[in-house]
Amino acid sequence: MMKLPRHIRESNPLFQIYDPPTSLVAEEPVTIRLQAVVLKLLSALPKNIDSNNLTTIFKFHQGHLYASQIWEGMGNDSDTNAAAALHDAITRDSGCPGLTHLARAIYGLTLCARWGGGIGSIDQQLYQNLQSLVEASNPDATFWAAYVGAVAAALAWLVPAMPKGNGGIDDLVR
Repeated sequence: MMKLPRHIRESNPLFQIYDPPTSLVAEEPVTIRLQAVVLKLLSALPKNIDSNNLTTIFKFHQGHLYASQIWEGMGNDSDTNAAAALHDAITRDSGCPGLTHLARAIYGLTLCARWGGGIGSIDQQLYQNLQSLVEASNPDATFWAAYVGAVAAALAWLVPAMPKGNGGIDDLVR
C-alpha cells in the first residue's frame, strides 16, 4: 500500500475499483458520468430523508461502484443478473478496504433488486443471509435496497446504455 502514489493512498479505495466500460466513446470522463447517475438516484429519494442516515449504498460510498454496474449485463436474462449480483457482492475485490460484510450485503441486495430480484432456489439462502445481516443493522435497509434497485431499473429502462455525457440522463429524467 505504501508503494502507491500519495494521491491514490489517500483516496477512497471504493472509487478505484469500479470497472467502467472502455469501449464507449464518451463526451465526459467516466467519473463525471457516474456522478450524474448517482445524483439522479439520490434525487429519487424522498426529500425529507437524509440519505447519509439510511443504510444504503450511499451511506457506504458505493454510489459510483453501483452506478457503473447498472447497465452491466444488459443482454443477459434478468434472473441471471440478479443471482450474479449476489455472488459478485460477496466475492468482488476481497481485499478492498471499505467493503465490509454489511457494505457488501447492501450492495448485493441493491444490485439484485435492480434486476428484479428474481433468483433461483439455490440462491435463496444466500439472499436470506444477506438480508438478515442488513436487517440486523437496520430493519428498514432491505426496503431501501429494493427502492434504490427499482429506481435504477427504471433509469436503465429510460436510458438503455450508460450515458455518454451528463445531458443523457438530465434530458430524459426530471
